[in-house]
Amino acid sequence: MKAKLAMSFFLTLLTTHLAGCAHFIAYQIASQHQIPVRGNVAETFKPSPLCSTNNQCIYVQRSPDIETSKLEFALSFNNETKIWTFKDDGAPATKNKSHLIFVFPGFGTPKSIVAMHQLWLGRMTGAEVIVVESADSAEHFSFGLNAVAPIVSDIKRKAPVKVDLVGISMGSVAAQHVASNVAGAKLHLIAPMTDFHHSTLALWNILHKDKIYSSFISTQGIEDAIALVYKNAKTKASDIDIIKNIKEKLTETYVYTSSNDRVALELDWEELDSTNVTRHSFSNLNHLEMSSLMDEELLARFISNLMDTELETSLQTTGLICRSNQQACVKD
Repeated sequence: MKAKLAMSFFLTLLTTHLAGCAHFIAYQIASQHQIPVRGNVAETFKPSPLCSTNNQCIYVQRSPDIETSKLEFALSFNNETKIWTFKDDGAPATKNKSHLIFVFPGFGTPKSIVAMHQLWLGRMTGAEVIVVESADSAEHFSFGLNAVAPIVSDIKRKAPVKVDLVGISMGSVAAQHVASNVAGAKLHLIAPMTDFHHSTLALWNILHKDKIYSSFISTQGIEDAIALVYKNAKTKASDIDIIKNIKEKLTETYVYTSSNDRVALELDWEELDSTNVTRHSFSNLNHLEMSSLMDEELLARFISNLMDTELETSLQTTGLICRSNQQACVKD
C-alpha cells in the first residue's frame, strides 16, 4: 500500500514543475533516515532556543539533569543489529564548566542516538555538551549554516577555556564554519560530508535504486534537484567545501573516515597535507556505522582525542559493542 501511494504521488508530480520533482526526491531521501533504534534513555531531552546577538535563533538539546549509570542502544542495519552498552565506574560525575562541547549531528540523525552519545560525552569529559539541531530541522534549509552565528555568540559569551566542535556527516559543514570563528577550538569531523553532490547521488543509489519510482527519475533529474537545493539555500558548493576551508585555516582538526564509506569518501582527504589535520582511518565501516559511532576503535580514538589522553576500550570508557546474535558480551 505504501509503495502504491508513493508511486501515485510521484506520477502526479511528474505533471508539475521541476521544484515538485526535486522536493519529492528530497522527501524520499529524508524519509529513509528513520533508522530503527531502541535505547534506555527516556524522552527527557527538551530543545531550547539559542540565539545570536542579532536574535538569529536555533534550537539545541542540552543535557538533562538525570543520573544514568548505564546507557544502551541497539541499531539495526543490513539485516543485523549492533548493541552499544556503556556503564560508568560508579564514581561521582566530575563537572568541568570551562569545557564546552558542541555536537552537530548528520542529516536526519535519530535523537535517541544523539542523546546516548551526549550523556556519554558529558560523563566522560565533565564538559557541558550541547547538541545542535540537524540541518534538516531548520525552517529554511541551509546545510546547517544558520546555526553558526548563534553558536559563535554563545561560545564568546561563556568564554570557556576549552572548546571542542564535533561535526558528523553533513553536520561537519556548520562545525567547520564555527571553528573558523572561534580561536583555539578543536574540530572533530566524523564521516564528514565533503561533496554534497556525491553524497546525494550515493544515498539515492543506496536507498532508492531498487524502488519502483526510481525508474522514472533520471540522473539529470537528481542533478537538477541538487542545483535547486543550492539555489533555495542561497549557498554555493564552495561555501560548504570543508577541505578547502580547512586549508585556509589553522584550526586543529581530527578527521575520522572509513574506506568502506560510500557516502563520505575517504579519498577526498588524501591530497590534504596540513600539519594541523590528524587523520584516522577505520576499515569495514559504512556511513551509518561511522556516523553513529558504532565501533569500539572509533570510540576509543575519538574520546582519547577529546580528553588529550590515551584510553583503551572498556565498558567504563568507550562502552562495548556486540552483535545481537552473539552471546551477551556485557554482564551487569
